[in-house]
Amino acid sequence: MKLSDSTLSLLKNFSTINQSILFKAGNKLRTISVMKNILAEATIQEDLPKDFGIYDLSQFINGIELHKPSSPEFDFENDNHVVIKEGRSRSKYFFADPNVIITPPEKAIDLPSEDVTFTLSTDQLDKLLKAAAIYQLPDLAVVGGDGVVKIV
Repeated sequence: MKLSDSTLSLLKNFSTINQSILFKAGNKLRTISVMKNILAEATIQEDLPKDFGIYDLSQFINGIELHKPSSPEFDFENDNHVVIKEGRSRSKYFFADPNVIITPPEKAIDLPSEDVTFTLSTDQLDKLLKAAAIYQLPDLAVVGGDGVVKIV
């Protein structure tokens, strides 16, 4: 199995929410922040063959990116690790105990109806996050009024 660029990009975003993730068999990814105030869910192109935990998601992604520009193959035959293959190179990444990973609740969360929708490009979000990091601001807020939506 291979991971698409869009899935890798999504995992990078998820790593900013929680450093760990518990992958579930199938094509849904979910994460929640340690403070349990940010929840993210996404559907990916790949169909994961089993449940497994990654304790340091950024480290896992950086290990995958060592294989760029080619896309490595992932072999999930073992219960305690994944084998990342590229040509003749092989590396093992060991899974984390699911008990040490903060995971979202199993039950789906019923959210209220949408009051406001807006589009934010990846470039705009990247600039906002970079500015927040430069000014050491831990949070961004979406504020609306008088037909104008602002991110502060």
